[in-house]
Amino acid sequence: MRHLIRVLLIAILPHLSSLVIASERDSAIEFQQLLEFSGVGAHLDNVNTNVKLEVGPLLKQCAPRKEISDVLTVLDAELSPTSLRKLYIKELSERLSVVELDEIMNWKATPAAMRIAEVDRLSGELTEVQFNALQDRFNHSAGNTRQRIKLVREVIKHTGAVYFLSAMNTEVSALVETAGTCESDDETVQALQNRLVKIRVDETFYRAMMRSDVVQTSAVIYQEVSNEDLQALVNFAVSDAGKSYHTALIQGARHLLQQRNNRVQQLLFTANQ
Repeated sequence: MRHLIRVLLIAILPHLSSLVIASERDSAIEFQQLLEFSGVGAHLDNVNTNVKLEVGPLLKQCAPRKEISDVLTVLDAELSPTSLRKLYIKELSERLSVVELDEIMNWKATPAAMRIAEVDRLSGELTEVQFNALQDRFNHSAGNTRQRIKLVREVIKHTGAVYFLSAMNTEVSALVETAGTCESDDETVQALQNRLVKIRVDETFYRAMMRSDVVQTSAVIYQEVSNEDLQALVNFAVSDAGKSYHTALIQGARHLLQQRNNRVQQLLFTANQ
């Protein structure tokens, strides 16, 4: 869970212009930058690998009823990093207006945002040993105060970090469930649909359990980030553009992976019939 958390963290126009969707202008470079800036790109790059690792034991139980190579071929095609990145940029372009995109890019260019983004980037490279050392240092530091933890909680709350991580976890688990289903008859497919519903309903409980760990991990990662920079992040996150941005990150990821799941079902179960 901590690895996922580390990778995650981060013009006034006429009124009618706010209704223009960002995809209607040439914003490909800006959305590509947001993909890296937000850390979502790294999450998407790991989806296929994580699904295949978890589905492996399930597929062994399916043999010889289901060819493992056939499943892996479908996953490689539908969950490739290149494909997921392209589709996710489309999700963002359909969810953010030109005005919102401008304000998000303005925030991205601030010194506070750049410093936080650099910390996020470096945290994704930490080994478990390195993270444990940082955690020990933070636990015994003067910066480990109730006030500091409260500020980190505000960051987590307003950026929706827990919601993003739980959405990714849920949809990866749903993909594993789909890819690991051995049969394609109507009864089995309906049973799969029931399990997918349960996985998504259970996300609420998973999110509640992981919230404390996300806060503690973030406090460790951000221990060298000033209170002023974290407060600047909170201020952006509670702005209209900030709310739209973080909502788009979460909803875009969830919708994208659900659509990929539907596609995987179509390919695997149609092929098996």
